[in-house]
Parts: sequence; structure tokens; C-alpha cells
Amino acid sequence: MAARLALPLSGNSATRGTRVDDQTAAIIRTQVRDGDYDRYLCVQFAPPQARPAMLAILAFVLELGQVHRRTTREPMMGALRFAWWREGLDALYGGGRVPGHPVLEGLAGAVRAYALPRTALEALVNAAEDATQGLAHDHRGLRAAAAIEGAGPLLLWLPILGVERGGDTEAAVTCAGTAWNLTLHALARDDCEAVMRDVSDEISAGRARRRAVAKAAMPALLPLTLAARSLRVLRQGRDPAGDCRVARQLTLLGSALLGRY
Repeated sequence: MAARLALPLSGNSATRGTRVDDQTAAIIRTQVRDGDYDRYLCVQFAPPQARPAMLAILAFVLELGQVHRRTTREPMMGALRFAWWREGLDALYGGGRVPGHPVLEGLAGAVRAYALPRTALEALVNAAEDATQGLAHDHRGLRAAAAIEGAGPLLLWLPILGVERGGDTEAAVTCAGTAWNLTLHALARDDCEAVMRDVSDEISAGRARRRAVAKAAMPALLPLTLAARSLRVLRQGRDPAGDCRVARQLTLLGSALLGRY
């Protein structure tokens, strides 16, 4: 039985009640599995009750990323779509009627259950919109975007996992998310070598805090393990997107069993 999340009434029908139904949970789960398989795998190492909220955050990020791909030739439509997501957050945090969208429903449940900060979700919207305007094309912009798009969702996982923000754990999770996100973009860039050096630096910085992090944060730290594997693939001149999924699963399993990242 899929987990159910509490949330405010959705805007399409009051008869839907205050629960996220199994169909909505399944839609979110499938969307993340198909669109963000690496982090989908990381979620599987979290307690079962935490997974729906973690997946809802990833689904939100995927939806934001799709705005640019769907509206490349119509920038105004993209701006309107980002405005729609912001209005959804307004309703979610303002106690209004949340638009009837599976991802917003799941996100509302996560926000209500774990008091997720609005500023962090707004930062994800802003970063996605900046990307459509080419603000992440230079090296500095890429790193800034990676810190938000890659680490932002993982930092939102921490309260869901029962981990306090701050200190070595937050710093290590930031390194994990940033490194993982950078590996997604490295191969296609003219400054690929510089990006790979950045990935290596983030991995080293994250692992330097290994003894000081909260054990419960492991699912949010596991992307660093995948970043390290992706870096090896990149150094072979290959695209991490084509890396063997089974091998990535086994890499994560080994790290989780050893409690290392």
C-alpha cells in the first residue's frame, strides 16, 4: 500500500479530501523513476514513511526543468508557467486552494508534514527560470546553479529524514548535490576539464566530513557516491547518462551497507 500524505484541499474538487491518494503517489513515483533515476535510487535507502515527501520534491524539480524544454520557442509561455508554479506555492503556504496537480498535491503533503521552508522551494523555481535565460552558461553560473538545483532538493530532504540543518552534515550534503549535478553537464561543455576538477573538489570536501555527519542523512549523501562514479566515467570520455544502471545500483548498495559515501 502506497503511503498517504496529508495536505490541504486541492483546487479541483473538495471531495478529494485531505489525503494524497495512491494514484497520485504512483504518478510521482513513476515520474521520478523515469526522470531522475539516480536520486530515485537514493530515496530507496530512506525510511519508507519518508519516501513520498522526498519523491515529491524531486518531482517538483523535474516539472520546473521541463518548463524550458516545453517552451523553448515561446519564452512568454515559459514565464507564465513559472508564474503558475509560484502561484501554487502561494496557495500552498497561504492556506489557499492548491491547484489540482499531482506534484503540487504531493509537495503540499511534504510541506505540511515537515514544515519545509518556502524560500528553498522558491529558490528552485528561480534557478530553473534563470537556466532558461542562459544565466548558468558561464562557469561561475554553472556552479551556482548546481548548488541550488543539485543540493537544494537534498537539503530539503534533511528535515524529512529527521536531521537538523547546519554544521558538517549540511556542508557535506551540499557538496554531494553540487558534485552530482555538475557531472550531468560536464561532458557537453567546452570547460569540461574545469568542471571535472570542480566535481573532484566537491567530492573531496564532502568526504572530509564523513566522520562528522548524521547517519540518518545517508540518503542525501549517497549522490556523492554516484558523482564519484560519474567522474570516473567522464575521465574515460564517456557520458554518465549511459552508465550501467545495475552498476550504479550496486555502487549505492555497497556504500549504504558500509555507511560510507
